Amino acid sequence: MARARNIKPAFFTNDQVASCSFQARLAFIGLWTIADREGRLEDRPNRIKAALFPYDDLEMNYLLEELSAQSLISRYEIDGIKVIAIPKFSFHQKPHKNEAPSVLPSNRERSGKGRTRLQPRKLLRGLNEECGMRNEESLYGAIPPELDTDQFREAWSEFLAHRDEIRKPVGAVGGKRLLKRFSVMGVDTAIASLHNSVANGWQGVFEPNSAPGRPPAKTVARPLTAEEIANYRPSPEEML
Repeated sequence: MARARNIKPAFFTNDQVASCSFQARLAFIGLWTIADREGRLEDRPNRIKAALFPYDDLEMNYLLEELSAQSLISRYEIDGIKVIAIPKFSFHQKPHKNEAPSVLPSNRERSGKGRTRLQPRKLLRGLNEECGMRNEESLYGAIPPELDTDQFREAWSEFLAHRDEIRKPVGAVGGKRLLKRFSVMGVDTAIASLHNSVANGWQGVFEPNSAPGRPPAKTVARPLTAEEIANYRPSPEEML
């Protein structure tokens, strides 16, 4: 069933959208109207064409490939179900409260019988594809060698998923800054900080012994004793 969706002025000046043909741009808008509240729909080109272009002679699969090449959609298959996911759909759209939840698997659902299990090194890439990255490159650049462990990648992926869930996705610039900050922290502190922030539902990354909004500890001067006062002799600099 088609649904009413929003379109923002920035759509018409977006570089990725502008790189597509006119037909692909119109198809992209049309996909929003037949996607569920999570921005997912079955990857069935013939059915999609019938819903969006019933009176036109065009190759729908070609248009979908064009959108996928610009990372405007993600195409994947889980348990034999072919799915199209629209990155950041929930960020740009406000589905009606009574709209039914999605019944299609997310690209992050990677475990279970008959389902392809992504290895930790592939997990981050899969998450970034949903955030709008190109397949051949990482949105945040390469993970620094000192952080490149399975444990860090898992913690980093969980944090990115958490930010998506609270509708505060990590941007390219912010992600690169975080990776530089983690390099300074060290991998163990970085992993603990990521787990700490996800567990507390925080948007930012905070070390286990800190919290957002907590003021820095104040240093209280110790009063001098009577003996210290009696023996005090000012330095030459203090006498100037």
